[in-house]
Amino acid sequence: MQLTKRITLMLLVGITLWCLLIQPPPCRAATVWSDNFNDGNLDGWTVDTGEFSAADNTMRGNIGMASRGYHTSTVATGTWSFDVHCGYLGIGIQFISIEIGDPLIEYYSYDITISGRMEQIYFFRHWNYVPTRLGNYTPPTILGWHHFDITRDAEGQFYVYINGTLAMEFVDTTYDTSNYFVIQAEQDTAIDNIVVSDTVDIPPPTNTNGEPPLGIPGFPTVTIGAGLILAVGLVITLRRRHPPGNCS
Repeated sequence: MQLTKRITLMLLVGITLWCLLIQPPPCRAATVWSDNFNDGNLDGWTVDTGEFSAADNTMRGNIGMASRGYHTSTVATGTWSFDVHCGYLGIGIQFISIEIGDPLIEYYSYDITISGRMEQIYFFRHWNYVPTRLGNYTPPTILGWHHFDITRDAEGQFYVYINGTLAMEFVDTTYDTSNYFVIQAEQDTAIDNIVVSDTVDIPPPTNTNGEPPLGIPGFPTVTIGAGLILAVGLVITLRRRHPPGNCS
């Protein structure tokens, strides 16, 4: 009986390893648009309030005035990555925006707002300027550069990573389309290295339901030896390092 159980477990692990090895990695679409401002210009951007410059190879708001600029962006599910430099007064990034209206009273968007004064990073949904806070995060240091990765799937599940840390997660389905990517900057703020794709390029967090690593629903968790666990881990690691390719 014990031998039969052990053989069954070995077969299960063998099949799992075989599937991991032969199954191609998830297809990732090409980047929809990106801008690292290394060309020193703002081609593709419209500035309708204040002034921006790319002279330092970032998109930086002019010191002494509030500025707004936007880029066409139709991605409403996928991945948004960018670096943001925050000053005392802060910066807002409407990475999903439906329309461009009066910057003070009219916009419909999902918005990351970084407040140097409040030392907080907020995630808002705006409806005709009425904000609903969906999440917030207090980083160790607010002033200076921060890296953001935001993912959203077709069910409206958001994950917000700040400097590599999962900072917020929630579901919201209010907006399922987008037309613009909007920057609202105060003095001493900038954005750089924007990459927008229409696929979820960061795997969602695992084990949030309490299951141990490599747990398979419907099967008991069994210790099968360090060697086998190491082998499975190695296969998964190699697959995750597979470079993204274009979907065909």
